[in-house]
Amino acid sequence: MSLFMKRWVYLFTSMSVILMASKAVAFDLSALAYQPNVISQDENGDEEKDPLSYGLTVGHQWNWAPGIFFAPRFSYVKNSEKSRDSYSDYDLTTMIVALDILYRIHSVHLLFLRFGIGNLIKEIKGPGGTVTIPNGSSTTTAYRPSGSSKSKSGTLNLGLDWRMGSSEMDGGGSWGGSLTFMRVQPIDYRKAYTVYLLNLGYYF
Repeated sequence: MSLFMKRWVYLFTSMSVILMASKAVAFDLSALAYQPNVISQDENGDEEKDPLSYGLTVGHQWNWAPGIFFAPRFSYVKNSEKSRDSYSDYDLTTMIVALDILYRIHSVHLLFLRFGIGNLIKEIKGPGGTVTIPNGSSTTTAYRPSGSSKSKSGTLNLGLDWRMGSSEMDGGGSWGGSLTFMRVQPIDYRKAYTVYLLNLGYYF
């Protein structure tokens, strides 16, 4: 077992022990809009931001203390591809594991501060081969992805959650949402970038 997997198994086991002594209060299912703040290149060599992508999120909340909840989430994103992108002949998906805490900052409207850590896992699949792309006033040959490859990056998470139609965090059925900022690879400032997540869904 890799060191990465050992760490996640240890973390999962530790959290499971804690959750056994906690009260489960809600389950949520939501639609997700995903926007990474990174720059890509179009077929003319111009810079362009990655397109907005969509996915699904499932989560659960456990009551740790008055006004404090453990709220892990798992998200799956099918990344959108740009038709003008010379690299469009590949398949990219993103999975997000977030281990967050919710702190209630407004009891009437159920407004929460969300913060925590997570892991962003990207998988890219492609048929291989080469492609010619612009490089200043000339062109260069680059290799398309071949087969399947995964990359994993740690994240720091910060956001706001809100609930509607309920006066308590007790499940009971209500609509809600969240806006989360995830700083990917926060320790390495040269590689770090921000991902924006908007969730709208239902709490059971």
